[in-house]
Amino acid sequence: MKYTFEIKPMFSGLTITELFKCWHIPKKIVHLLRENRGINLNDNLTSLNQLLNTGDKLTIQLQREWFSAKKPKLGSKNLANIIWEDEHLVIVNKPLGVKVHGNSPDEIGLVNYVAAASGGEAYVVHRLDAATSGLVLFAKTLWALPVLSNMFEVNEIHRTYEAVVPGTFSKKDFVIAAPIGRDRHHPTRRRVSATGQSAKTHVHILAKGKGLSLVECTLETGRTHQIRVHLAYLKHPIVGDALYGGKTNGCLLLHAKRMQFQHPFTGDNIDVSCKAEHFPDF
Repeated sequence: MKYTFEIKPMFSGLTITELFKCWHIPKKIVHLLRENRGINLNDNLTSLNQLLNTGDKLTIQLQREWFSAKKPKLGSKNLANIIWEDEHLVIVNKPLGVKVHGNSPDEIGLVNYVAAASGGEAYVVHRLDAATSGLVLFAKTLWALPVLSNMFEVNEIHRTYEAVVPGTFSKKDFVIAAPIGRDRHHPTRRRVSATGQSAKTHVHILAKGKGLSLVECTLETGRTHQIRVHLAYLKHPIVGDALYGGKTNGCLLLHAKRMQFQHPFTGDNIDVSCKAEHFPDF
């Protein structure tokens, strides 16, 4: 597997080692690249200490067996609603009820549809619950996977959600800061717990009517079920969220509507959004 990158001004003056640190490339992969003479600059074999200049062409030669992630089986490409794509990554609008990936090697999920639609490869960077719709990011190469995964871990990929909840709120903007841990009485449920991990959700009220509120949530942390737990903690469980006490209406009214981040390889600002078609009108 060979990948070529044009060095952008933001990386000029760095050594290749420093660039790989910026991209959070695993030390094991860097070592294997060096041992296998897998790094070229402007079509010439080079060292990790080489300084980079704007416009340089850096070529990386990888071997698939260096990585634990497996090439996914291909599903139906017609089931992947691609919103944005380049040679490094792809963002899709996940429909309701579809798993991001299967629970077994034979089970097909969104990653398999995306792989079929985007050239044969796609790797899971983050997940949405099957019942949640909206934007999901996938890496298209094994090189991009650790880079994008780290960006999620350090909150450099900003996500905005919409949800419909019962009742109204006294404030239009507020923050829910309450730690989240496992619920020992249920295998999948989470709860607000003093011994849990810190969690912070910013809430903005977009509209209200007919006894419901449309809320916008942005995450400062990324705990499992964070928005669902925090809104239920305020006695406003998301409509359709039976796990956390929400009134069942056939589907969970939670949608990942927007994703914003700086592209790690080009420096471009990526800002994409998609509408929740199944939400009620306000």
